[in-house]
Parts: sequence; structure tokens; C-alpha cells
Amino acid sequence: MFNVNDEEEIGRGSHGIVYMCYDGKTCCKKIFNNIKYTEKTLRKIKKLQIHNIYKIYEIRQKGSFLNRELDEYYMDYYEPAKITNPEVKKMNRTNNNLPLLYFPIEYIIRNYYALKDTFEQLYKHNIEVIDMRYLNLVFTEKDIIIIDVDNYLKGKNERFCFIL
Repeated sequence: MFNVNDEEEIGRGSHGIVYMCYDGKTCCKKIFNNIKYTEKTLRKIKKLQIHNIYKIYEIRQKGSFLNRELDEYYMDYYEPAKITNPEVKKMNRTNNNLPLLYFPIEYIIRNYYALKDTFEQLYKHNIEVIDMRYLNLVFTEKDIIIIDVDNYLKGKNERFCFIL
């Protein structure tokens, strides 16, 4: 279904590697490192289609029904906002995100409330946010997109807190 470019690695974490793939539009594929996962929470997040969580296309698992593992999944690739300031280009960054302080205040405020709404929706569906950090956000020209949600947990949340 998707043509994967195994030569073009775009991210690596403790649970897997992300590669670029092309299917007429740009997408990417995450392959897991033989770690036990169920895909139930990821499928739930996919079904919710929250606008600032990356779009997930296809989830593949391996193993038997009782011993299923999340093997890989395909998702949209989001281009970080372009860096035009020469001083910012020289900064040593851990990913391609432009530092948030270089965005207009309207962008920051709008995305703050969008993220707040997203976390409230996840909470309402008993999904616990795990691994939320700067590296798992992409600052596009328009929105802040949450990526790498495959570690989120489904269960009963006893508390919810969104701190500025």
C-alpha cells in the first residue's frame, strides 16, 4: 500500500524507528523493536480523529490473537515551520522545531487551547497521556501537532491536570 524509503530514517526512539514513505502524499512509517504492545489505544486515538494529533492510516500487528504485538503503523508526516531567521538556524536543536518563542503570541495561545481541548477529549475517553514532551510535538506553520501517541494508555483516569 505504501512505498517505504528504508534509507530515510527521520526519527528513532526507545520503542522503534520512523521512516519516510511516499504514496502520492508524504507519510511515514514507525516500526517497533519487538516490544509487547496492544494496538487498542492507538486504534481508539485513530478513531477519535482529533485535529492536532497526527493522522494514523494503517496499524499492523503480529502474533496470535492472545499474544498480539504492535508491529508497525503508517501516519501523516508534518513539516515543521520553516526557519527564516539566520540566528535561529545556527541554534543547536534536538529536532527540526522552531523554538516556540519565535511564533506569534496568537499562535501560542490558539494552540495552547487546542492542546487543552485535546487532552480533555483523551481524558473523556479514558486515555492517559504518556511520553508528552517537546520532541513529540511538531510546530507546523498553522498548528502544534502531537506525534508518537502509541505509548498512551487506555484505562480509568482518576485525575486530569493541564498546566500552562
